[in-house]
Amino acid sequence: MAGPAFAVFVAFTFVFGLMAQALTITIFVRDENRHFKLSPYFVNLVVCNLLLLLSSYPLAFIASVKDAWVGGEIACQASGYIVSVAAAVSFVTMAFFTMEIYRHVTKTDITINERIQTKRCGKTAKIISFIWVYSCVCVAPPLLGWSSMTEQSGHTNCAPDWVTQDAEGLSYLIFLVIAVFLIPMAVTAMFFIKLYRYFHNPQIDVNATPSFLLKIERYKMTLKVVFAAILANALCWSPYALYSLVSSFKGEEMVTGYQSLIPAHFAKISAVVNPIVYWIFNPRKSTFIRAFRHSNAKNILSSAFSFDH
Repeated sequence: MAGPAFAVFVAFTFVFGLMAQALTITIFVRDENRHFKLSPYFVNLVVCNLLLLLSSYPLAFIASVKDAWVGGEIACQASGYIVSVAAAVSFVTMAFFTMEIYRHVTKTDITINERIQTKRCGKTAKIISFIWVYSCVCVAPPLLGWSSMTEQSGHTNCAPDWVTQDAEGLSYLIFLVIAVFLIPMAVTAMFFIKLYRYFHNPQIDVNATPSFLLKIERYKMTLKVVFAAILANALCWSPYALYSLVSSFKGEEMVTGYQSLIPAHFAKISAVVNPIVYWIFNPRKSTFIRAFRHSNAKNILSSAFSFDH
């Protein structure tokens, strides 16, 4: 069972995670970042991180204090579904991140400024809506009878049933891993390779104007942030994906009791890690540090995170 130590860990992670998400979303809705073309995708990640935190950590805290799952079947179904959707949204959003960066940077020098300045709110809204609909549909089958949401052995987490060895459970697990993990990661990898080749094309330096080269450098910096966030996401969720697959094929969880808490909650830490990644790879981090040293709250907030358009 979990116990007080785990309850303290959950409480700390939850509070820190909420603060990190609040700071991140405040940064990306600032005037200087509001018109950055990829800001809606960063905000979308914050929203899914908040959903993950709010739908799992309070229940996990209460369960660890009481040494038993609380809320019954309805809470288990709801928590498992929302957490799964949030995880799916994060991976699919990352895939669209790389696609959008590639779309912007591969425009010709003649048309890039005109096209990038064109308002794309409608298209971006459609893409983000698609991400959520796709994720909700992929995670919905357990609510409709294909597999099920179950309480896992640590009694602090609900997720799709990984251990029932039947055709339905195994087929859904394979479908879910492919649809919300492998396909988005494959798309991400493909566009990263395309971007790497494009950025290292010597013809860019020869044929491009200075303004276009500056735009390329800005997107290179953004790509570093996205790559670090994707890597952090993959590192957090890969152990849980592997744990689920092995448990499914074995017909029982790999470990039980306290140890079974590690894979699921390590995966959920991704919601806390992403804002840290954004700050570490922030090109204006040195400005933030200088503002902090001078204890100027206004300067700290204004320099904490800014992306060039």
